[in-house]
Amino acid sequence: MNTFGELPRFYLLPVLSIAEASRIYEISLGGIYNWIKDFGKDHLIGKVVMVQKRDEVDKIKKLEAEKRQLEAALAKSNLDKFCLECLIEAAEETYGISFKKNSGTQELKKVVKE
Repeated sequence: MNTFGELPRFYLLPVLSIAEASRIYEISLGGIYNWIKDFGKDHLIGKVVMVQKRDEVDKIKKLEAEKRQLEAALAKSNLDKFCLECLIEAAEETYGISFKKNSGTQELKKVVKE
């Protein structure tokens, strides 16, 4: 059976019970209780905890970074759309015709010929 000292760095979050963490990570209950006591987490005893390995933490950080990139891309796309809509409105005011969809096709042909 493993002890906490033999495992990579752990992060305790409220998800698994201590008994579940003991079973999943093959750590003695005494080892978990000692680790919690040594690091001043007595308030966690009797509560539900989750143990994350380093690779799980790295994966979460990677997903959060990807989420930020996607949010930035969406914001840029929305800004581009808004700018194009403003450009269409300005062109409609300048030429006095509608550029949206097929409305104003005849007026546009007249403007192009002139």
